[in-house]
Amino acid sequence: MKLVKGMIVLNISLAYGIDRSKKGRKWARGVLILGILLNIGTLFYYKYFDFFITGLKQGADTSVTAKEILLPMGISFFTFKAISLLVDVYKGTVVLKKNPVYTALYLSFFGQIVSGPICRYNEFYGQTGTGKGVKKVWEMFSEGGWLALAWSNLLFHTALL
Repeated sequence: MKLVKGMIVLNISLAYGIDRSKKGRKWARGVLILGILLNIGTLFYYKYFDFFITGLKQGADTSVTAKEILLPMGISFFTFKAISLLVDVYKGTVVLKKNPVYTALYLSFFGQIVSGPICRYNEFYGQTGTGKGVKKVWEMFSEGGWLALAWSNLLFHTALL
């Protein structure tokens, strides 16, 4: 969970940094490249580091040992979603909300992970509504969460609250 929180804070900071540096295009490009490298580096470390070290150890007969890192669930999905956000902000196709909590919600929402391709920032907020409709959408969303908890409590006879 610390990894996800850290990556959310990092990517929000990078996205707002890119957004605020529209006048300094070189600076924005540098922040974008840094963001892509950090995201891909994190993905490589958690997903491929042990595989790489094991192959290196077998091929080169070295004493380097693999760390047996536990793979965080959904790290590839999260990584590419974060990169798509950074690229969209850089291209200017996304207007970030003033409150960074909205961006954190977009990055942490894994609801569409089973339904297909990565949903873009503008598409995500187009589906959740704007203005007065937002309150109703989030009320329905939270009611669904409570219903899921209630049903799991009834089905599995465990208290989740």
